[in-house]
Parts: sequence; C-alpha cells; structure tokens
Amino acid sequence: MIDFLRGVIRDRAHLRKDYLELLQLSIVYLVGWFRAPGAYHQARWMAKAIYSLMIALFSQQMQLTRLEKRRVQRLAHFVILI
Repeated sequence: MIDFLRGVIRDRAHLRKDYLELLQLSIVYLVGWFRAPGAYHQARWMAKAIYSLMIALFSQQMQLTRLEKRRVQRLAHFVILI
C-alpha cells in the first residue's frame, strides 16, 4: 500500500491538494513519521478522512478508552485502504 501511495504521489495522479494531503497522511499513518498538515478542500468527507487520520496519529497523546482507540484505528485503516 505504501508503494502504491508513493507512486500515486510521484505520478501526480491526484487532482487536488486535499487528495495529496490525504495520500500523505495515509503514508504517515502507515510508516509512522509526521509531516505538518497543510490547507485542504472543504469537502465534508475529505475533512472527516483527514481528521480521522490525525486522531489516529495523535491517539497516544489523548485520553481515549481502549474501545475508542480500536475504533479510531479501524476507521483510519478503512480510510487508507478503501
């Protein structure tokens, strides 16, 4: 999946900056490094996808229950893989 995402970024197959940010955050989540997020389009689903990945990335700094952490991880996996 990481190779695929990097290939999409390299080939510039995405059309807008919000897609680029989603692809970059997906890579961040999968490999564990962080790059500060930039501006994104106001599409509701895109914003939710981006925030879901950010919550997953910062979940260890938040006070979440075990169930909440598991659900955040499942949502992040869904966003990245689907």
